Amino acid sequence: MTNNEAYEALNLLVRLREKGRLGFVIAKNIRILRGEISEYISLRDKFIQEAGTRKGDAYVIENPENIQKFMDLISEYDSISFEFTPQTIDEETFCSGGLTSDQMYALDWMVKE
Repeated sequence: MTNNEAYEALNLLVRLREKGRLGFVIAKNIRILRGEISEYISLRDKFIQEAGTRKGDAYVIENPENIQKFMDLISEYDSISFEFTPQTIDEETFCSGGLTSDQMYALDWMVKE
């Protein structure tokens, strides 16, 4: 898994509100991914601050030049891959939750083979 793939997966996982076994597996994968990409998240936040402007409590990148600046800064870190052993769940339990088909597709790596 690459840093960027893990970041996207983490962003999806933290928005889910599943309960039971599926919720447990999601929570474990959130914890694992946060640990694996903590340095990447810190760099990403730093680069957003460098390329963006502060608006309230957040930094926002608005103009195309600054978006490109951010992309140039983060690109070499996006594709760094690492070994990731996810917490998995059986297909029946995975499919019995309230996930949409798009979410299921994005999270199919959580299903036991």
